[in-house]
Amino acid sequence: MLRAPTPTPTPAPAAVPTIYTISWGQSTSIATQGTPGTSVRFESSLDNEAWTVLGTAVVDSAGSAELTFRPRTNLYLRSTMAGQSGDAVRGLVRQVALLRPTSSGATKIVRRGATVVFATTIRPQTGALAARFRIYHWTGSFWTVAAERKANADAIGVASLLWTFPKAGRWYVRAMADSTVYDANSTYSQIERYDVR
Repeated sequence: MLRAPTPTPTPAPAAVPTIYTISWGQSTSIATQGTPGTSVRFESSLDNEAWTVLGTAVVDSAGSAELTFRPRTNLYLRSTMAGQSGDAVRGLVRQVALLRPTSSGATKIVRRGATVVFATTIRPQTGALAARFRIYHWTGSFWTVAAERKANADAIGVASLLWTFPKAGRWYVRAMADSTVYDANSTYSQIERYDVR
């Protein structure tokens, strides 16, 4: 009996959803069940209409066939055996956003009025890439969003923001890659802390 492929992202989730998300650069596996010795073709599609062969596997003695791969974009996935295709599952690939300059967790001290060029490297380089920068300021009681800016990435996948710290105090900056038609948005980057004096 042909079943929909079962995605097992790394690390594997507690329960397998119809839609699953992994970060770009991670490997993931899909598996299906069938008659031992049967050849299974795993297929992928960007639009759930035009399908291409992702890879093949043979059902083992326990009745399972599995394929491990590293997706670069969002994909629909399905398995095909003896000309019959199972239901598709949706795999989302979350972009990675790396914010620079980085002080590796330390707080950087700058003067009021100092200007810093923040650059976010976005991977993979697919689609129209853009990053959203958030600048936070400590009010004395809580962190507040002082500004949010969006910047388009250049040809090598880097989005930049020129920011001038307007007043003294504690600040931090982080960035997130916006979603594209090919990939899901990233999570927010690491925090870069500034003490403005």
